[in-house]
Amino acid sequence: MTIIDQLGLNQEQLPAVRARGKDVFVMAGAGSGKTRTLTARYLSLLEEGLPLRGILAITFTEKAAREMRSRIRQEIAQYLQRTTSPQERSFWQERYEQLNSARIGTIHSFCSELLRLHPAEAQVDPGFEVLPEADQRRHWENAIDEALAWAVEQEKLVPLLETFPPDRLRQLLRGTFQNRLDVEEALLAIQGSPLKQWETLCCQYLHLAFSEMSDTWEEIKDLLASPQFSQARAQEDKLALYLESLYPSWQKAQRALEDRDLESLLAYLPELYPSRVKIGSRKNWPSGPPRELLQKVKDYYEKYLSPLKKADWGLDRTIAKIVPLFKALFERTLHFYTT
Repeated sequence: MTIIDQLGLNQEQLPAVRARGKDVFVMAGAGSGKTRTLTARYLSLLEEGLPLRGILAITFTEKAAREMRSRIRQEIAQYLQRTTSPQERSFWQERYEQLNSARIGTIHSFCSELLRLHPAEAQVDPGFEVLPEADQRRHWENAIDEALAWAVEQEKLVPLLETFPPDRLRQLLRGTFQNRLDVEEALLAIQGSPLKQWETLCCQYLHLAFSEMSDTWEEIKDLLASPQFSQARAQEDKLALYLESLYPSWQKAQRALEDRDLESLLAYLPELYPSRVKIGSRKNWPSGPPRELLQKVKDYYEKYLSPLKKADWGLDRTIAKIVPLFKALFERTLHFYTT
């Protein structure tokens, strides 16, 4: 029996333990054996001869790291009692004695180790300490206080303060604390006018969406020129009347997109959504009412255009003016936090 056999893994867990050369993602409910599987994967890497210090196991908390280290220690100790092979006993006894040096811990502890090993390259004091989370939050709050005090003295930030009172800005800055690196990256990506960037991205997306819908609209155009439509229209069929009013809205939206008139285009989009598709009388259409065309339009709309259905270009203009100002405030907060 090997040390992996000892853990009693099932056929669903073994592939996650033995897989190599690719990422492995394990998702399962509580009590289903995720920790046992992870422990087995760690031990299997040792079993293959990987050095203990060549394996990195990152956990979310120090408690989880202690529990994982303890679990590995227990499994090795149990195996040492069971095995009768001198070679196996020698191999695992050496790993057991080295386990205190295993790289099992939080991302903070791992990064701290690297920085202390290379303080000159990182330009940090090797005696630094990682702030506890409570102290980090307190330090961030102090940075917010200093940044807001700075903001009220900056004439260029007046529009920001007129839009958001200090208490609301404080809430926004607090909300960036957990994801401040992501927020910083997103704000750095903003170059020039945010409104122009949004307009370009939106137009690119709409060109793609409209191209996906174009065949269906061509079918509607051909239908409107057909004798069967004329017959249904003469009977004032509800489907015929609706299609007749719907197609001009599509034409207006197309022209607005060609002109990059995004404000008009966003105003036209709600007109393209067929809220009802089961309309039209069979007696007015020789081949039956072409409701499938409306269903196609509805399906395409829900797939591509729904996110823009409630877009407000006026609000976008306001936000575009505010974002660079908030960026300046956020960067000032980071400055006070890191100095």
